[in-house]
Amino acid sequence: MLLGFFRRNWAIVLILLSGLFMFSDLFSYMVKWDSLDQYLPWRYFLSYSSDLGGPSLWLPYQSLGYPVYGDMQSGFWYPITWIHILAGGYGFHSFNMEVLLHLILAGIGMYFLAKRVGLKEIPAFAMGISYMACGHMVGTCHVLTFVISGTWLPWVLFALLSLRRNPSLLTAIQVALFLHLMVSGGYPAFSMLLFYFMIFFFLHWFWKENQRQVMLKYSVLVGSLVLLMGLGYMSAQIEVFPFMGRSEALPYTDFFYHNSFTLKHWWSFVFPIMISTDAAYFASDLSMINGYVGFFIFLAAVYALFKTSHPWKYGLLGLIVFALAASAGPDTPVRLWLYDYVPGFDLFRHPALFRLLAIFGIILMGGIGLDCVLEKKDKAFSGILLASAALLSVVSLYLNLALDTVPVKEVWTFFHENGECSEFGRWSHLAMISVPLSILIWAMWWLNKSEILSLRTKNIAFVLLISAEVFITTQFSVPTSVINNIRISDEIDGIHALPISACDQDPNLAIADINMNTKGSGIKGVWRNLGIWSRTTAVDGYNPFQLKSYDVLSKDSVLMKQGLVFSESGEVSMICILKDEIKAEVTMNSGGTLNLIQSPYPGWKVCVDGQGRALVAGAEVPSVELKSGAHTVSFTFENGKIIFLFWMSMILFFALSLVYMVLRVKLSNSKT
Repeated sequence: MLLGFFRRNWAIVLILLSGLFMFSDLFSYMVKWDSLDQYLPWRYFLSYSSDLGGPSLWLPYQSLGYPVYGDMQSGFWYPITWIHILAGGYGFHSFNMEVLLHLILAGIGMYFLAKRVGLKEIPAFAMGISYMACGHMVGTCHVLTFVISGTWLPWVLFALLSLRRNPSLLTAIQVALFLHLMVSGGYPAFSMLLFYFMIFFFLHWFWKENQRQVMLKYSVLVGSLVLLMGLGYMSAQIEVFPFMGRSEALPYTDFFYHNSFTLKHWWSFVFPIMISTDAAYFASDLSMINGYVGFFIFLAAVYALFKTSHPWKYGLLGLIVFALAASAGPDTPVRLWLYDYVPGFDLFRHPALFRLLAIFGIILMGGIGLDCVLEKKDKAFSGILLASAALLSVVSLYLNLALDTVPVKEVWTFFHENGECSEFGRWSHLAMISVPLSILIWAMWWLNKSEILSLRTKNIAFVLLISAEVFITTQFSVPTSVINNIRISDEIDGIHALPISACDQDPNLAIADINMNTKGSGIKGVWRNLGIWSRTTAVDGYNPFQLKSYDVLSKDSVLMKQGLVFSESGEVSMICILKDEIKAEVTMNSGGTLNLIQSPYPGWKVCVDGQGRALVAGAEVPSVELKSGAHTVSFTFENGKIIFLFWMSMILFFALSLVYMVLRVKLSNSKT
């Protein structure tokens, strides 16, 4: 039975096993950069602060507090977040497993997309394993929302093509579910790109479709399901937008187009090892200049461009050219044109984000090329392999001779110990990687020309060579942008030793004196937002999402010298930070105002000694008038509409998922 399952699904099984093998360091080492600074702390907060009554709405521990449901990158509206929380919550190991899950799902999604396009098993496998390890997924692995967007993109396209080929309730639900996953969990810029693509897709479908009533029927169904599941997400954005610090167009300056993907970064399409050095030369963020697509996939894409007649060829070529031009930032006028004339494109920076589209197009083109190569023997592909093998061999020989001594051992040790930016030059890196790659390309050339091997043996060898090239290349990228040189087991005790009592915050400690940047804390890798782990509020924090009021309050030097809860007419003896509630014990020497240093966002309420009271109108921060004497004061944040929409979104998503599985089982049974 297992053997039969493997024969039917060998490509999916191998993508799964390849992912577990290639990214096995995620079982032992901490992820790095933004994942530790932002995405894990935010999810950890949702994990420990929520209960059966619903999620926590207010995050008080950074940037003077903000509604976490309004932060598009917090994971609040993403169903996978809550599956994870229900399964045991977030920690270092479990967060790594979520990253690994998305990497593997990305590869499997690309495999299904390739099959939907009509490609054979081996090209589909090659596309899946290459996409799982591509420059976007691995290069920006530390930005979880980037990874989530990259994960669900092939699934969305697979579902759209399925809907177009076979309009039905099943395929409509499939599109809606994958769209919701990408939009609710991914990076907003990619959701915006997807929105424009969807407009083009449905207009093209309407133009080409003869049965337009059927098309309109299912288009409306998909739109309705997506709208209902995403109503909470959209409502939150509409609510929070007027209060956001970044609600206006960004100025088109060096800051805006920093992290571009230009011509000198194109080495990374096949040699990503070269970008992990010479930071001054590449002049961009290390994680934004990895465009790896797989060496054999790249060669097959070149073949497809010149030697195939696939109907998608010129469309994919146009996508690749557009994406490369847009990702080049100031080097071409495309990004500026988008900034000036296309709504929404003035709200996000990092032109290199567009390279995902180029990677996607090249991998699809490469899959088409491999499909043609396997279908017929073509001297052109053998010529491309021969030319590539010969050129790379000559380059390898020259570099190894010209550089006197290539520090192979030192370079290998550097990456093996999970280094980031090597002190060795990019040519030393190329000299090292060119040797195994040359051998693999020569082997592929011989395999493509061989007449003595059976078709089955050639196919197995084909799969092994593609897997070997992706694995070898990726092992030099994983330490660069995926994992820290910090074992989870070595540092987890430092986090667990932090105080986590709800009532540990010193009421007399000035809020400005609580620093959430913890490079001197002794906890390696966890440098920011430590207050979320220790449940201590602070002024600062590491999050691009900030309220406008934060800019004003954080610059008020007098206010920042006070404790979290304070009064000039009394003394606060205890502060407890609970779910959407900050409670204080206070003794007033005379009548006066009690103030809470949190952003004055709509939704704050206050109770004094168990009785509801009115907040002081127009106050700089949430405040209440008190009489002299001892009081228990509770500031609570409430938003019943968001709670309702949250439950509606989650219940609808899981209900639709159940309906989808039932329909899928019925369809499978009807075929057997």
